[in-house]
Amino acid sequence: MSDTTNTSKICSFCRKIIPPSRSGNAVESADGHCICSDCIVTCYNYITASSAWLPDGAENVTPRSIKAFLDEYVVGQENAKKALSVAIYNHYKRIANISDTEIEKSNILLVGPTGTGKTYLVETIAKILGVPLVIVDATSYTQAGYVGDNVEDIIRKLVIHADYNIEKAQRGIVYIDEIDKLARRSDISSSVKDVNGDGVQHALLKLLEGKEIDIEIPNRQRPGAPAQVRVNTSNILFIAGGAFAGLDKLVNRRNSANRSLGFGAALSENKEKDEAEVFANIMPADIISYGLTPEIMGRLPRVVSLTPLGEDDLVKIISEPKNSILKQYQELFAVDNIVLTFDDSAIRAVAKKAIKNGAGARGIRSIMEDVLQDLMFDLPDRKNVRECIISGDCIEGTAEPVIICEEKLAAVR
Repeated sequence: MSDTTNTSKICSFCRKIIPPSRSGNAVESADGHCICSDCIVTCYNYITASSAWLPDGAENVTPRSIKAFLDEYVVGQENAKKALSVAIYNHYKRIANISDTEIEKSNILLVGPTGTGKTYLVETIAKILGVPLVIVDATSYTQAGYVGDNVEDIIRKLVIHADYNIEKAQRGIVYIDEIDKLARRSDISSSVKDVNGDGVQHALLKLLEGKEIDIEIPNRQRPGAPAQVRVNTSNILFIAGGAFAGLDKLVNRRNSANRSLGFGAALSENKEKDEAEVFANIMPADIISYGLTPEIMGRLPRVVSLTPLGEDDLVKIISEPKNSILKQYQELFAVDNIVLTFDDSAIRAVAKKAIKNGAGARGIRSIMEDVLQDLMFDLPDRKNVRECIISGDCIEGTAEPVIICEEKLAAVR
């Protein structure tokens, strides 16, 4: 037998022989110690997975610092931001827990009207933590055996978003939107009803409670031949969200013995305050009465309510956050050396129109797009334009934007 000790090396970690054909992928220290390519990948995945959820200076991250970051991007929703900051912090402390006491996972349910920022909050949290995020629509999934996507596809999408890093995916976030559409609403009239909702809720249980899921992903070594991998969902944070239209009626019914509350009772002069009070009083029992199963609610123990946004909230959303919609359009105009100015009346007019349309913050972009579309089409060809001023009358359609050129002030048609 030939002696291989002169041509092969031994990995100092796994103690396996590194054949000459793979020695080029190994790392060797000056004193002769080696680490094979497999161990390098394992160490890399461990390090990135264990630290991926925190930004630089992770040792200083607290619920307060998470909320401070959210404050830079999300206007209002103070209670929701505080509750989410604590829940997120505790979730990742749970992952890092090395004691003998097992800490159960607390997935989150976001409840609030359309346009209150549920999805945006989750996206911002994922940005803070630097973890993979996948956003799915609950209505696109079916129970096994039916036409449609199986819930296991959710985990496959998360693995893809994690660039096929299984360890990183297992510490990611899944946001299940429109979960209220899975509810069996027997006591509330609705034109939208998912007849397969109970089956999907049951299928989701396996993911939410923390199980090992076998999925198929593309095989990078053998293209065209799928590879099967096992993903443990125990440390994946699941956040579900929904508008739960009509839920206020259930809250009012529960509180009717104590006081009048919400839309079904006599409103006070401040409707926004009444609506906020309704959403602030939501309890898990109300969600179960609405139509989500007790089993699902047991896996979504943290219910966070988002209150309807008022006009003042929308005014701030339009202009104040770091990446506000107004700042985004101003940046686009700046590429053509044009200053875009919305005066105070214009910003408030956009907010009022968004409330009137019933879309909340979600409707702001379409309103501004309608106002600015012709300008964004025409002005890049006019090299002498230096500023474009939008007033409230422009938003209402009763006036034209004011265009300031190098030579003169003119109104654009």
